[in-house]
Amino acid sequence: MTHRDPPSWPPPDSWIREALAESDESSREERVERFRLLAELFPPSGGLLILGGVPAWFALEDAQRSFLSGDFLAVVLCAQTLAEHSLASHYVLSGDDKTAESGLAGLVDRARADGLIDSTFSTQLHKLRRMRNPYTHPHAGLNPRSYMTRLVASGHANPHALVAADARLALEVVAKFIDAGRSK
Repeated sequence: MTHRDPPSWPPPDSWIREALAESDESSREERVERFRLLAELFPPSGGLLILGGVPAWFALEDAQRSFLSGDFLAVVLCAQTLAEHSLASHYVLSGDDKTAESGLAGLVDRARADGLIDSTFSTQLHKLRRMRNPYTHPHAGLNPRSYMTRLVASGHANPHALVAADARLALEVVAKFIDAGRSK
């Protein structure tokens, strides 16, 4: 968005349209690159079935739109939502509500033990879970579970670079999750 102050509050529609046009133009090339990545990760696939119900489907749609817009934290949160609901769906359908409601860590471990996912994918899902935790659970300073510890360990000097990298990785995990579901 533009950094100019609006002439009045609420701002007139003409000012809003101009501010949106400037914002659209200034971020267009970055959005084109993100669109290309989304097209690579999520090619068209007629009749795609997402296990996990409506929340998982919303999470996929919102993750893609958020990535395109540069709302990277939302991508990380949506990716975990999709993974958790999708893994839980197997246990809901088999009548094991206790496992379905055990949280992502419990679901990943149980799905691995049950042979639903392999150890490589289990590791990726745990990485997604640990990536999300510092964003959603506050830990002060350089606590081993804090965001600042992750930022320092990542080598990124800019927090925006870390959340953008997290979003990309989260989408890659989601794409693998969807691809694995297609092949079963």
